[in-house]
Amino acid sequence: MGMDRDLVLIVGEGEIDSTPFLERDLKIERVAQPIPENLLKDARAVLIADFPGKFTLVKECYGNLLSQAYDNGLTFVVIARSTKDHAQIVAIREAAHAVERSSVFGIGDLKRTAEDIRRLDISPAKGNVAIEPSHLILSYDERLLLQRAFHDCESIYIEPLAGGKASLSVFRVHARLKQSDVGPHPLPFFVKIAEPKLADDEKSKYHAYAEHYIPFNLRPNLVGWRCVRTSMQSALVGNFVGDAIPLRKSLRAGQCGTIFSLFETTLRGFRLQPAANHAVPMADFLAGFVKGRIQASEIPPERTDYARATLGLSTDPIDLVNALYSKAKKIKCLVGPYHGDLHTGNIMIRGGDAILIDFSSTDQGPLTADPAALEASLLFGTDEGDVPDSFDEWRSFLDEIYQTEPSFSLRPPILFESQPGRFSWLRRPLRELRHVLLGCDCDKAEAEIVLAAYLVRYARLPIEDLSDEKLKKLAFSRHAYALVIAERIINELCNKSTLQ
Repeated sequence: MGMDRDLVLIVGEGEIDSTPFLERDLKIERVAQPIPENLLKDARAVLIADFPGKFTLVKECYGNLLSQAYDNGLTFVVIARSTKDHAQIVAIREAAHAVERSSVFGIGDLKRTAEDIRRLDISPAKGNVAIEPSHLILSYDERLLLQRAFHDCESIYIEPLAGGKASLSVFRVHARLKQSDVGPHPLPFFVKIAEPKLADDEKSKYHAYAEHYIPFNLRPNLVGWRCVRTSMQSALVGNFVGDAIPLRKSLRAGQCGTIFSLFETTLRGFRLQPAANHAVPMADFLAGFVKGRIQASEIPPERTDYARATLGLSTDPIDLVNALYSKAKKIKCLVGPYHGDLHTGNIMIRGGDAILIDFSSTDQGPLTADPAALEASLLFGTDEGDVPDSFDEWRSFLDEIYQTEPSFSLRPPILFESQPGRFSWLRRPLRELRHVLLGCDCDKAEAEIVLAAYLVRYARLPIEDLSDEKLKKLAFSRHAYALVIAERIINELCNKSTLQ
């Protein structure tokens, strides 16, 4: 979306030929620091122009003015009067860690300077937007980003949502537009506020992976011109997935087929790529993948101690990981695009469709990775629908699923139960997951290695954000029990002497 910002603000008393700017329909105006907000909203660039051999103003502007310009979407340009001045200004810029956020041009390059400023893809300026509810506590950067992203609105109503691992804040935003031929109330937006690098990485992965490989109706869509940044934070803005419910809620209600829908429709574009590339199983990939997922040293000691003292864990997690890593070095695996963070909170269900959100971890990995990540999250996760005193019943169910007599198997569980229980709703989605796993056409050992890796990983993840302290204790126990099940699988993969 084009922005009618055509003002170049000049700070300093050095002479500047205005002709190249006027020829490009740019206006120039000399200002003092700090720059008034009413000028910032009309400006496209801040240009620093001092006398030859003078650098005090340049240092001041890099220290005080750069962030103000950047926070309001302006480009920051310094004019050097000579080659010697240019070298000194570049050194000042490097000392201020502002290489990516500013430019230095020679006095003879004013035409190129003006052309670059005119061609700049400018982001929105801060608008006069009322943010509701008024009691909501927002940081300066969060408020500024929202006022810039929704500059064309009279007001916005903010609903905080649970954040992903890369985000600082996630909101659902209901906007009231100032002017629209259609009407004042568009459908809701989502806003994720994160550190600039993390937001940029997610945006680039969204463009590379999601736009051409995930059906447009089965993912949120970014609204590019509303995505803005300050010097400290960035805002990703997209269309909110409406009329959808969380995966666990859908499964508890008895809806079936959603796991097949997720892998065979939503993720189809990812999962067909190895065949489309005529890929062959790769050696030396699986071990590095496993090592990057686990990070056993980050498992909270209290979980390991609890698993050892109460739940039957007999092997130190570091030894488990070493054994798993050693086994993984011998296995080849097919590699293709994968979501990278396929937990139940990143899957929403609308009708029979599985809608995928959060592409910040998307990358290349084994075909078995997404099914394993979802299995760990589905069976070991805890939400507000769980019963606090259900651990023993849950443990019995898990022991049946992951039984090792006569040997461990990833076969689909049977649906029949002589006595249906509290966790019967997990059988059908797990059965669908295991059938998906069979379709990966992978080495049996690969599937077991990857699942064990994700279980150890799950043991170190933060406990779910739950309102009930008893549910938090249940979640703690489930995270710890993931280590026990991982040990069973690894014991099957490796003989006892390897672990010892």
